[in-house]
Amino acid sequence: MPALPCRQTASILPLQWQNWLIGAIAVLFFWLGLMPQAIAAPCRTIAGDRICIEQITRSAKNHWEYRLTLSRNGQRQTPAIYNCRDRHWQQAGQSQAFVEDGLGDWLCRTLAGRSSEGKRV
Repeated sequence: MPALPCRQTASILPLQWQNWLIGAIAVLFFWLGLMPQAIAAPCRTIAGDRICIEQITRSAKNHWEYRLTLSRNGQRQTPAIYNCRDRHWQQAGQSQAFVEDGLGDWLCRTLAGRSSEGKRV
């Protein structure tokens, strides 16, 4: 008895459309893989100055202290230590209290939201 020819299972799309769809998906994945990740520094305009967080280091001993390097209107500032518990910041040996709804409050709110505990200051 001769062997019966094998029949392919029914497909939703014709073969030419299947090849086109697979190619389009491959191009999409390749294109998305080449796109750079968005690297955006948190920025805010305070008193007419554009202030962005450039570098953050959290204190291992005092989790409420952050050593920050900021840029003000595109110019990098010297590092400062922001104490979110006592609401003051220290730069070049001088300590100043946070101004109400100012830079220190914004930094502490922003950084507390990114911490692993997720607690707000």
